[in-house]
Amino acid sequence: MELKFENTLKIEEKILDKVNKNILSNTILFYGNSGVGKSTLVQNLCKKILNRESLISPDLLVVNDNNKSIGIDDIRNAIEFSNMGSVYGNKILVLDSIDNMSISAINATLKLLEEAPVGLYIFLITTNFYILPQTLRSRCMQFYIEKPSNEDFFNYINVKLGSHEIGRGCIDYLYTVCEGNLNLVYGFLSTVGNEVIEILSQDKMDNINLIEILEKTSDNNFEVSIKIILFEISRTVVATEHYMRDKLINKFEFIRDEHNKIKQYSLSKANVLFTIKNSLSELV
Repeated sequence: MELKFENTLKIEEKILDKVNKNILSNTILFYGNSGVGKSTLVQNLCKKILNRESLISPDLLVVNDNNKSIGIDDIRNAIEFSNMGSVYGNKILVLDSIDNMSISAINATLKLLEEAPVGLYIFLITTNFYILPQTLRSRCMQFYIEKPSNEDFFNYINVKLGSHEIGRGCIDYLYTVCEGNLNLVYGFLSTVGNEVIEILSQDKMDNINLIEILEKTSDNNFEVSIKIILFEISRTVVATEHYMRDKLINKFEFIRDEHNKIKQYSLSKANVLFTIKNSLSELV
């Protein structure tokens, strides 16, 4: 079942209309938060522009590496692809996560955009619009992708989870906590046990609940657990007495910094779990 999101459907229709009229800019930049449907939108556009049912086509090249910087060799391959003749008509080059590019790759990409051949569409995808050089942004038609609506989000998660029965309240809560990030929430709900689902379905959680969520979450979904904890501390700050707020804010910043160490120093969840649990225990 192909789900259509209200936040991307109008953009898709607008772009395809310009393709049909042969007035679409050859370079388009899609930007927005992680997990809101940018890549899915681009995949749908590629299939329709190339008239294919899959993304397998000699006229399509996707450069997509979320784990390491896109380097100069990747862009050289993209330039070589761009200069080759098309097999069926239009050609599409997709550069995903372009905020994760080396300086030399960015410079080569600028040259590619300046010299793009007729019949080539270049789709760029980023989550960090404002760190991109202005010289690159100015060469693109730009589309901001908002997070999906609450209803679209709920339907997507339900369809993806299939036979899992998870209440609306739990999914709505995670929609808020994860700011509409479909990938994060689906990955989290598809792996956690019923104990965690029951906790998230409650009207109110205490710090003992938060520690339990933390302990029962895998390394891959640890980010969601941290988002839940920081969200609950933020709610407590608003509702608590003034003299307690500084203490809570300090705990918020400490837990956030401990979590950031995982990416900064390539640590596992186990490396920071103990200190975060202790920090939460002090708030019980």
